[in-house]
Amino acid sequence: MKYEVKEIPIDKNDKHIYGKAYILKGKKRPLVILAHGLASSHKEGILYAEKLVDNGYNVYLFDFCGGGPKSKSSGKTTEMSIMTEVNDLEIVINQAKTWDFVDTNNIFIIGSSQGGIVAAIVASRCMKDIKGLILKYPAFAIPDQVHEQFESLESLPEVADIFNWLTVGRIYAEDIWDYDVYEEIKKYNKPTLILHGDKDILAPISYSKKANELYPNSEFYTIKGAGHGFTGEAFDKSVKYILDYLKKNID
Repeated sequence: MKYEVKEIPIDKNDKHIYGKAYILKGKKRPLVILAHGLASSHKEGILYAEKLVDNGYNVYLFDFCGGGPKSKSSGKTTEMSIMTEVNDLEIVINQAKTWDFVDTNNIFIIGSSQGGIVAAIVASRCMKDIKGLILKYPAFAIPDQVHEQFESLESLPEVADIFNWLTVGRIYAEDIWDYDVYEEIKKYNKPTLILHGDKDILAPISYSKKANELYPNSEFYTIKGAGHGFTGEAFDKSVKYILDYLKKNID
């Protein structure tokens, strides 16, 4: 299928969000928005975008503000948190509804790792705006991991290396310190697909299994042998699950 790749940045509330759309020629089509993981960028989703557009879906990839060292969006990692990324994704969805190439009845979100927990929260808060949710190795473990690293809310430093490899600000832990992600996401009752590797040591699969039990309308598939991220055969399997899910949930 013929398509173009077009930069479509979004400027809203003093934020500059860099993004790229993969747009098929002709009629309005379903849109899949990809939310990347911690310290990553839109480039993480390029291979998925190419598979999706080849199968008839428009795609939007973007960088979270302060989402990583290579982000082309505004902001610093010390200003980023799960909740600031929730706001970014909400802005993207609202803007996407105005694009003339989008079938607004069929907007889907795919979230990976931290982008998965972000996508899950946004899906619950913006249920009327999206048709479905796909989570790849979502990092529902982050709130517990933050509590393991820091003793108390009062002891949070202004700047710290979260998970010992990314410098973030106090806001990162503060925003989720007393937050119950499962209590919020279980409100989402539209079709949900969860994919997780059984060798994932960064985001344990047990957290995704718990989410699957709470969602009223979800499918869960274990990608055997996969760690935190899908490559090779695991990537191919994940693409098949995603395409099957989209096909049966498009109006």
